[in-house]
Amino acid sequence: MGRTVKMIGDWRWVNNFAAVAPGLADEVFNGMRAGLGREVKRITKEVIQKGAWARNSTATAHLKGSSKPLIDTGRMMRTVRTRSNRDSVFIGWDSGTEVFKAAIAQTGQVLTVTDKMRAYLRGRGIYLKQTTKYLRTPSRPFLTEVEKRAGREVDRIVEETMDGTGVL
Repeated sequence: MGRTVKMIGDWRWVNNFAAVAPGLADEVFNGMRAGLGREVKRITKEVIQKGAWARNSTATAHLKGSSKPLIDTGRMMRTVRTRSNRDSVFIGWDSGTEVFKAAIAQTGQVLTVTDKMRAYLRGRGIYLKQTTKYLRTPSRPFLTEVEKRAGREVDRIVEETMDGTGVL
């Protein structure tokens, strides 16, 4: 996922400001990046919580104790992190486990049912038919939705900041 951001506003003024008052310019840029990071994180959480995702299967709902897709313990949402530099805001996770879960949620997966898996599920009260060979997790492309919504919001914040109507 990548996106080209159009340059809005008087960037010559920004570059001159950065040259004349580098400490203050860094403070302004850091404030803008922090604000953008908070906004991207807010959008990510909202997309995860309110997306029109395929419902969990009965078996998954039984295991999780919830029929809400993408939400179980809330750990993935709590560990969302943003990083930024002068011209980009990145979103990700600080936990390898959560990165793995996010990738599966984004793209979906198909698991081959093994005897060990059948025994595990049976021990939790879930009985698979002998004809069940695969378990499928549907694709829930929440990151694609975050990119679309966050891109529009980032454009708005940058435009307001550059034309002087925004507040950092």
